[in-house]
Amino acid sequence: MNELRDDINFKNYDVTKYRPYKDYRGQCSFKSIKEKKMLWPTIEKNVIDDSYVIRPIKEQEIEEVVEIYRIGYPDLYGNTNNEIVYWSDTLYEYLQSKNGFMKGNKILIVEEKLDEKKLVGSMIAKKDDGNMSIYFEHAVIHPKYRSKKLFKELCKYCDELGEKAGAEYGFIMAATFHTITQKVFEELGWKVRGIFPGAIALWNYEDKYYRHSAVYYDKFYNKGQELVPKEMDITPIVESIKECLLKEE
Repeated sequence: MNELRDDINFKNYDVTKYRPYKDYRGQCSFKSIKEKKMLWPTIEKNVIDDSYVIRPIKEQEIEEVVEIYRIGYPDLYGNTNNEIVYWSDTLYEYLQSKNGFMKGNKILIVEEKLDEKKLVGSMIAKKDDGNMSIYFEHAVIHPKYRSKKLFKELCKYCDELGEKAGAEYGFIMAATFHTITQKVFEELGWKVRGIFPGAIALWNYEDKYYRHSAVYYDKFYNKGQELVPKEMDITPIVESIKECLLKEE
C-alpha cells in the first residue's frame, strides 16, 4: 500500500495569544505540533504456517468479508455505529477517502486460507493524524476457523501497523463474553484501562437487544508515554481506580 494520507488541516491562527487550561511545562516531554505526522507503511503480506496469509482487503472482496461479519458477529445488528460492516455499500463507503479506497485513515486487514482461497478473518485499523493515535475495531474470525493463534497473529500484524504508522497511542476494546480476546490483548502488552458496564447495545435472538459490557485497553507506541504529564487532578474515588490500573506502569 502506498504511503498516502488525508492531510491534517490546521487552520491558521495565532493560538499562542491564548493560555491553556493548565501549564504542564516541566511535567512531561513536548513535541512541536508541526511534527505531527502519521503515514500507513507499505503493508506486506504475512504468511502463517504456509496455510494463511494476512494482507489488506481488495475492493472486490467486500461482499465476502461482510458475510464473515454477519456469521461471526451478528450481535452488532441494529447498532448504528457498528453495523456498517454488515452491508457492502456502507463498509465500502467507510473505507473510502478523497484519495480512493483504503487510501485514507481507515484500512481493513484480512486473513485468507490459502488452499481454499477463502477469507476467514478481518480487523479494521483507523488512525487519527491530529491525535497521533490508532484505533482497532471490528475484529472477527469466521466460526469455522476460530483459533487463538489466528486471532493473535491478526492482532500482532495490526499492532505493528500502529507502530510503523507513527502512532503514539493505541486504543482497542474487548467484549466481556470472550475471554480469549482479552487474553490475547494482554499477552500483546495492551493495558486494561476500565470496564464500561452496558456500553454497547447488542442483538440477542429474535428481535431483542440488551446492553453489553466492554473492557477497554490502550497501548503507547513510539515513546508516547513520555508526553503524558505525571500530575492528574482527580477525585479520591478516581484516585483509587488509578492506583489499581496504573500499578504495573
